[in-house]
Amino acid sequence: MPHAIHTRKLIFLTVLLSIFGGMFLSGCTSLQTENKEAEVTPIMKTDSPVIDISKINRNRFLLLSTKAFVKQEGEKFNIFLQGRLNIVKIAKNNFIQEWNYSLERFRVFSYPLVKQNCFVVAAEDSPNLFNNETEVLMFSLDDFKFKRIANVSYFVFSINSEDFNRDGREDLLLTGYDPRLDLGKITLLENTSEGFRKAFECAIGNKTFDAFVSDVNKDSYPDFVVLTTFSCQEILQIFVNKYPNFEKRE
Repeated sequence: MPHAIHTRKLIFLTVLLSIFGGMFLSGCTSLQTENKEAEVTPIMKTDSPVIDISKINRNRFLLLSTKAFVKQEGEKFNIFLQGRLNIVKIAKNNFIQEWNYSLERFRVFSYPLVKQNCFVVAAEDSPNLFNNETEVLMFSLDDFKFKRIANVSYFVFSINSEDFNRDGREDLLLTGYDPRLDLGKITLLENTSEGFRKAFECAIGNKTFDAFVSDVNKDSYPDFVVLTTFSCQEILQIFVNKYPNFEKRE
């Protein structure tokens, strides 16, 4: 996975964890390059910060954004987030918005996984308000209709895909954490002829941010490596494919 994508994810996760730790962030941080002469031509404006941009095709992109609200409850100020998805077509010095979708009740989206004809995303409560199950949704890129393909009981950060059992169907690997238990979680959803089913789940560390899929032991079956934290230390944990189980290795 490109380094830039992981950089964006880690920046966003840092902001999220700062917010939920009680830090209120105001204003806007500008990222500057060392090349002072570089010109940037803005092609669009949004009313909420864009967290991630996923490429659909040559000039079509999926934008993930999150809007923040501050609500006073007695002497306390709480921050609430609302997730939004936009699909835009980029043209020279212009853009066309094809579609947008917002969540209600202060719910947010995970990082989306874009495939050829669809994209998959988790819709969930903000970590500081987490009370309900997370819904894993699959949106069609043709008519933008979605279907719920699974529920999990934790906050999902990211979604990866791979055919882990080599049956010709791509399965889904979810990574995240349970804010109520401060426990990292991993779930493998197997893609079957009757839909997705939970094939493997594991608790690891305090927070599990992302997974990297690779054939670590060169047996032609995909394994995965996860980035997790435990007692304020970042740990890379290898999971070797012994489908339907996965063997942890240091």
